[in-house]
Amino acid sequence: MVQAFWNFICQGRIVGNLYKEVLLVEIMKIRWGLVILVIVIVGYAIIALNDTEVDEISPLENNQLDNSLNVQDKMEVSDFIKNETVMDEFKKDMDLMQNKTVEMEDQMPSQTQIVFIGDFQRAIHDVEGKALLIETPNGKILRFEDFETLNGPQLKIYLSVDKRASDFVDLGDIKATKGNINYEVPSDVDVSKYNHVLVWCKPFGVLFSYAELKSLSLPY
Repeated sequence: MVQAFWNFICQGRIVGNLYKEVLLVEIMKIRWGLVILVIVIVGYAIIALNDTEVDEISPLENNQLDNSLNVQDKMEVSDFIKNETVMDEFKKDMDLMQNKTVEMEDQMPSQTQIVFIGDFQRAIHDVEGKALLIETPNGKILRFEDFETLNGPQLKIYLSVDKRASDFVDLGDIKATKGNINYEVPSDVDVSKYNHVLVWCKPFGVLFSYAELKSLSLPY
């Protein structure tokens, strides 16, 4: 009887010790979890406060600059055509290049212009500004104007078919969280299809903000 009682006490001690060890392990897991959580929160706060500002020239302003330069070009041409011999050679070359020139003009926009526009909207973070899709003779530019938002870990700029980024074109890392910013758009991208501009946090798969692009031919 005494032996049985002693065995019971010993077993109780063993169970108690095991319980203490398990409890200690769980407490350590919770502590490390809290430490990691604090590190993530602090890191995120530092990134969010680390705003960057960029003020890039609009392609529309570049077009105006090109037009002003063309005035000087025309003045130089007027002096050039006074030489009749050179002018005859020039006309021959122009005749040979005429068809090629017309073909290129058919393929490219004749001038720089805004074709799509949209206001930025909040998803999980406040945002301000507009998104413009500008066509130029050299290609397409997605421009953010008066843009401002919070920073975040590995933010990407997507052109997507929806707000879920189910099908998108990656335009690269965000250049700045404030200012006027240009992003080059591949020439083969159909913006009427990929008409959602997303500020997307890649590591967490979270949408920070977005703008839905609408054609200027439609009511805006």
